Amino acid sequence: MRRTVSSATATRNSPACSVIPATSLIDQSFARLYPKLSDFVRTGHMWQAHLPGGRIYYDERIMTASDGTRFWCRVRGRSHHAVNPFAEALYCFEPMARPVASRRVALTDRQRQIVALVTQGKSNAEIAGELNLSKRTIESHRARLMRASGLRNTAELIVWFTSGADEPRPLAES
Repeated sequence: MRRTVSSATATRNSPACSVIPATSLIDQSFARLYPKLSDFVRTGHMWQAHLPGGRIYYDERIMTASDGTRFWCRVRGRSHHAVNPFAEALYCFEPMARPVASRRVALTDRQRQIVALVTQGKSNAEIAGELNLSKRTIESHRARLMRASGLRNTAELIVWFTSGADEPRPLAES
């Protein structure tokens, strides 16, 4: 199934217009907005599971602007088709002031996805349900990341991930 934009509108002063001009998306695949094809495919599976029947879904992810730069974006979507959520859907892209930096601790795509959901305040159980994985799998991914990065708790993980720092640093002890 190919997901393309058939029409696009944007509010005149919308911050998204500066990074993704609405008219530049007409007859284009949404895949061009993602850093990697695997990100596009994985997000499509998540949205397909969560959008049918007019439900609303949102997430935060790294996207690619029309000039090729990467940025954090809050994306909200709602489908108006009961069976095929991509047949008729409305999406809102809102750029976020969160830096995108290369990190010395290399995250896998799955770790990046899990940490992004952790920063939204979601529990391991909620993340597991959203990604169709077991709670234990989520816990394992987080534990491996914490061990590899030297971080001690979720607060440090969130601070590091959202700061765009090159390498993780434990918070100062009080």
